[in-house]
Amino acid sequence: MNHNFRGPFNETGLVEGSLYYDWNPVLYVDNRARPHFVVHSDNDYRLPISKDILLFNLLQAKGVTSKFLNFPDETHFVSNQENSLGVWYMKIFKWINFYSGISNASSPY
Repeated sequence: MNHNFRGPFNETGLVEGSLYYDWNPVLYVDNRARPHFVVHSDNDYRLPISKDILLFNLLQAKGVTSKFLNFPDETHFVSNQENSLGVWYMKIFKWINFYSGISNASSPY
């Protein structure tokens, strides 16, 4: 986090112009209305799970159709074959097919 966000949160914080501020999902949730699929991996050092949970909860509170998928054993990239092919691709494509209006697409849930 310190490397990617150019310092620790307690030094740069949520000051306008800092990367912590610029990437804060609270600032942008009002602009979102389309369905969102939030995917997180617990071993992703680039993004703490709290940010994805916050985004998902804000979308839910706003009434935006949203789904949360978490991989506890993956990093920034879903590379385990079972997780990638068996879960990620199946769920993402089902979601895209349903919300893009492709015929015969079943519910993404």
